[in-house]
Amino acid sequence: MDAIASADIALNTAGLCMLAVVFWQAMVDGQTRKRAVFLVSALFLHAGALACWIGSDIPKLYGVTGVPPLLPWLAFGLDACSAFMLAACILTDSDGRFRLRDRLEPLSAPMIAWAVGPSAIAGAIMPMAGGIFLVGFAYTVSLCLVYALIQRAYARELARREAELESGRAKLMAEQMSPHFVFNSLTSISSLCYTDPDAAAQAVADLSGYLRGNINALSSDEPIPFDVELSHIRQYVSLEQADPARVFSIEYDLKAEAFLIPPLTVQPLVENAVKHGALTHRDGSGTVRLATEDRGRFVRVVVEDNGLGQANAKASAHEGVGLGNVEKRLAGFGGSLQVDISDDGARACILVPRKEQ
Repeated sequence: MDAIASADIALNTAGLCMLAVVFWQAMVDGQTRKRAVFLVSALFLHAGALACWIGSDIPKLYGVTGVPPLLPWLAFGLDACSAFMLAACILTDSDGRFRLRDRLEPLSAPMIAWAVGPSAIAGAIMPMAGGIFLVGFAYTVSLCLVYALIQRAYARELARREAELESGRAKLMAEQMSPHFVFNSLTSISSLCYTDPDAAAQAVADLSGYLRGNINALSSDEPIPFDVELSHIRQYVSLEQADPARVFSIEYDLKAEAFLIPPLTVQPLVENAVKHGALTHRDGSGTVRLATEDRGRFVRVVVEDNGLGQANAKASAHEGVGLGNVEKRLAGFGGSLQVDISDDGARACILVPRKEQ
C-alpha cells in the first residue's frame, strides 16, 4: 500500500470530522448573519474538496495508476471557491456589510493570521514531509479557527448588547419611578398617619402597588390586560391626590376594557397630563380625562387635559415622563401614539390592535 496516500487519506478524513463538528455547532448556534453564512459556505465547499482528495487517493492506496485527474482538479476548484468565501467572510463587517473601503471597523488581524498562517506553515514544511499533502488539512484548521474567532466576536457583541439593555432598563426604571414623586408620596403618607390613619394605610398600599407595577412592567415586555394598567393608573392618581396641595380631578369614560396593551403605555400619559396639564390650574379646576373606545380591529385610548397654554402642552410632549418609551413599546406591539397640542391643553391618542385577553 502507498504510505503517502494512506497519510493523505487519514489527514483528509480527520479534516472532514473536524468540519462535521463545526457544521453541527453552526446548526446549534443557528447563525444566519452574512459573515457566518460566508464562512459556513467556505466550510461546505472545503468539505467537498476533502472528499474529492480522498476519492483520488483511494486508487493510489491500492497501487492503481493512470487514474484521470478529474477529482484533483475538482478539489482545487472547490477549494478556490472556498477561499473566495473565506475572503468574503473576512471582508464583511460585523453588521453584515461586505466592503473593503469605508469600513465601520478595521480588518481583524487575528482572523487574517489564522486564515493564512496554518496553510503558509504547512506549505513551508511540506518538502520535509515526504510528499504528504499538508496544505489541505492546514486549511481545514484555518477555517475552524476563523469560525471560533467569529463565534467569540458574536459572544462579545451579545454580552455588550445585553449590558446596554440592562443599563437601559435601569435608566428607564430611574426615570419612571421618580425619586421626587416617591418622596412626595412618603411625605403625604407621613402627614396622613396623624390625621387619617385609614387613608395612610390605603396610600401605603397604593404606593406599594405602584412600585410593584413599575418593576413588573420594566422587567417584561409582554402585553398585559388593560385592567392591570388601569389599576396602576388609579394607584398613581390616588397617591397624587393624597397631597392636599395637588388638587385636580380625573374622569373615566371606559367603553372598552377587555383588551391587551403593552405595560407602561397609558400610565405615563396620565402622569404627564396631571403634572403638565391639570396641576397648572392653581384653583383646583384641572381635569384629566381617560377614555377608551372600540374601533373594530383597534382600540383607541385617549388621555387629555385642560392645561393652561401652549407652553405647558409642549412641556408635556417633550419633557414628560417616558413618551419616547411609550412610542417604542407601542411600535413593537403594532400600535401608535399621537400627541396634539393646543392652547386648551394636550391630547394623547393611542391606537392598539385589538387582542383579546
